[in-house]
Amino acid sequence: IVCDYWNGEQTYYIAKQYLRMTGVFYLVRTTNSYLTIKIYGDDMLLYDDTITDKDQPQAFEVDLTGVEWLKIEFDSDGWPAEGRLGDVYLYKD
Repeated sequence: IVCDYWNGEQTYYIAKQYLRMTGVFYLVRTTNSYLTIKIYGDDMLLYDDTITDKDQPQAFEVDLTGVEWLKIEFDSDGWPAEGRLGDVYLYKD
């Protein structure tokens, strides 16, 4: 999942099949900027974190119990920033 520059979002139908998601949120490049990630399950905020160009990659874990629709949003302050999720795993048990 990639966010180029200011913002982006992606929605996935996961049909209540997964219990949790793990991964790493990081910036590839930026210019004195920040980037926020928000992860929603069925329109409820499950995870929210912000990183800057001075931060290390942030590991995350999100409970997906009972979630049908998973939405991942990136947002920045308007300066060029490119963020990514890496090592993303969805767990059924």
